[in-house]
Amino acid sequence: DVHSLADMLMQNVKFEDSVEEVSSETALRYYGIDSAQVQDSAVYMSTGATAEELAVFQASSTVDAQGILADMKKRRDSQLQMYLDYKSSEAARLDDAVLYVHDTFVVYMVSDDSETAQGMIFRVIIFFVCISLCNTGTDHSYYSNKSAVNKIR
Repeated sequence: DVHSLADMLMQNVKFEDSVEEVSSETALRYYGIDSAQVQDSAVYMSTGATAEELAVFQASSTVDAQGILADMKKRRDSQLQMYLDYKSSEAARLDDAVLYVHDTFVVYMVSDDSETAQGMIFRVIIFFVCISLCNTGTDHSYYSNKSAVNKIR
């Protein structure tokens, strides 16, 4: 579930700034996501001194998950533009942000430790979900600002 994945990421990924959980209502308002699109979420944001944040959503449908992913990409791009002029060191974090969608799950994470985050997401979501879905032919997609889509069957 979203809370287990978020907890695991919070415990194992390094953050420079203090990152605190925010309410679902606050997160949805902040990201501009319609509450009807989301079944559950766990969102952590920094104090604002850095661009660091973590958002894990379970969407109401796969279509809604794609919409949430698009919102997260807009968020990253907006933050990137802001930090390019304000604090260029944050631009590197945003450029390496983790954006991941699988079925109804969406993960957005900005930290110095994207590699660890990607590995954990891979292990937690892909491994366990793939076991239950491996015979359905469902595509699992990973999006990165630096690479094309990698498909896993």
